[in-house]
Amino acid sequence: MKKQQLIAVTGLVAVLAASASATTWHFDLKPQNGGGPGYGYSATGGSVKQISSSFNDVTDRLAFEATFGNSAAGTLPDGYWLVLNDGPNPKGTSDELAIFYFDTGVTNNGQAKLTAYGYNGQNGNSSYFDGSNASGTQAPDKIASSLTTSNFVNSLSVVNNANGTRTMKFDINAAIINNHDPKYGPASNWFGTGFDNKVGIWFHPVDGLDAQYGTDGFLKKFEFSKQGWVDGHNLNAVPEPFTMGALGLMALAARRKKKNA
Repeated sequence: MKKQQLIAVTGLVAVLAASASATTWHFDLKPQNGGGPGYGYSATGGSVKQISSSFNDVTDRLAFEATFGNSAAGTLPDGYWLVLNDGPNPKGTSDELAIFYFDTGVTNNGQAKLTAYGYNGQNGNSSYFDGSNASGTQAPDKIASSLTTSNFVNSLSVVNNANGTRTMKFDINAAIINNHDPKYGPASNWFGTGFDNKVGIWFHPVDGLDAQYGTDGFLKKFEFSKQGWVDGHNLNAVPEPFTMGALGLMALAARRKKKNA
């Protein structure tokens, strides 16, 4: 076998070995009225047609997509807050997880925005102005903003679909989140965001959102008229089937090796 072919096969084996240690997990949910096994659901802030998310456990790339129908008032959601982890219901867990606030921008210039903070564990949207569950109001634990944090957002979009639904999407470099040094609690407790074969989700779509931002790119205001939710624990995620394509490349390399032996 020629030297360059040997190098190619050796390189492929190295790539496959690296790939074998990384997994992209996929999570999908179509909420039913009232909820289902492992989760509760309310459509008050807009009906949730589908949730899809993926997370790579080596690169920390996180993608999240949700499609909504109208709320009881006949309007589409304007944003949401979201916490994700690897199993338990995130609600009530303080100083360990990141919380995301998504703003479609419908009420303030049309630009979609995403900000992330340390979640204070409270059953509400207060983390953007109060970073801790201790009594009183403490400074927020600001982590990243699509307006000012470089290399945070790969893509961010809002799509009004032809069937009258609305899809909100983000794709981010969550390593910025997961490598964060938390303002509250020991750093050893910090998880950040992401999931593996199990997913915990605390997700609240809102209708009638009024959001405002400071010069640092973080929220100063996140008020709304109605909210709904999808709160779940130990929901199933599955690994991406990356191995078949890789095995095909290995088979091709083996055939070339035999032919040139």
